Amino acid sequence: MNHWHSQRYREAGFEQNVSSDLLDRAVQTAENARAKNSVVPVLFTLRHIARETNVPYLYLRKIVSRADNFQPYRVFKLQKKVRNGGQPRARVICAPEPDLLRVQRWIHENILTKVQAHAASVAYANGSRISAAAAKHCGAKWLIKLDVRDFFDSILEPSVYKVFRSMG
Repeated sequence: MNHWHSQRYREAGFEQNVSSDLLDRAVQTAENARAKNSVVPVLFTLRHIARETNVPYLYLRKIVSRADNFQPYRVFKLQKKVRNGGQPRARVICAPEPDLLRVQRWIHENILTKVQAHAASVAYANGSRISAAAAKHCGAKWLIKLDVRDFFDSILEPSVYKVFRSMG
């Protein structure tokens, strides 16, 4: 989908009897997104994401609708290594189902790797090296190491939406 063209989109829409008005609005939306960021794919709907990722639409629909008792993650605990006489602790792992993992990987490969990461972020930036990140702190008087508990659970949906919206 990196080579999106309005003409091909319109032709496909006309073949499927989509109204000209709806096609015009979709093309305008796509052009606005491309003007904001031309390197990420244009995605219109959940069904569009399903098609691009080859994941069933109804599966994604269950996720976004938060269907009763549907859990797309397998949750389990792993014991952390005990260091320096510390107390044994377990780490909670939330492993996505294969279809959800496929969507997550597609988003990573086709969107997130195409945009500039925050300057302070090095973990997932292409070409980043942990030694270069650590070198910035050499000579510092203090070093504070911390682990944010439930970090991913603390990121709310509106924040994620704003990040993707800012990318176009």
